[in-house]
Amino acid sequence: MRDDVRTYPHLVLPDRDTHWFFDKGVDASGLHHVHAVISAADDWMGLDEETIGRRVVADLHWALPASRGIQPVEVRSVKEKRATFRASPGIDAMRPGPAPGGNGIPNLYLAGDWCDTGWPATMEGATRSGYAAAAAITGSGGLVADVPPGRLARWAGLR
Repeated sequence: MRDDVRTYPHLVLPDRDTHWFFDKGVDASGLHHVHAVISAADDWMGLDEETIGRRVVADLHWALPASRGIQPVEVRSVKEKRATFRASPGIDAMRPGPAPGGNGIPNLYLAGDWCDTGWPATMEGATRSGYAAAAAITGSGGLVADVPPGRLARWAGLR
């Protein structure tokens, strides 16, 4: 089996500048497309396409040594400063719960990553808020059980 990006649908690169690679397949012209994701990329915002491409390809070659020698035909970056949520102190007090009452509008149920679920504003938090809103609407206890806290979190009084 060849150790290249086509072997994997996605790769996670801990402690690297590039956090994710996604295999997007081969297009009609035979070009293979790979998407890279860099979160909290403030240091990357001012970089040009060539520099971004060079850094991303270096991470690809680090993760998949068999890809060395392969160079991109084209590099295109999409920069979104607000793509990664950044919590600030006191933000949890502003996050609404799923049930009506706190928002002042009867029969308005809320769900989304910005709702108070006890989790950060992530896809997982958004999913939990959907379950919580459904449970509030139906009157069931439909919230999925929380992940048990680890010893360090309990010791630190975080959960």
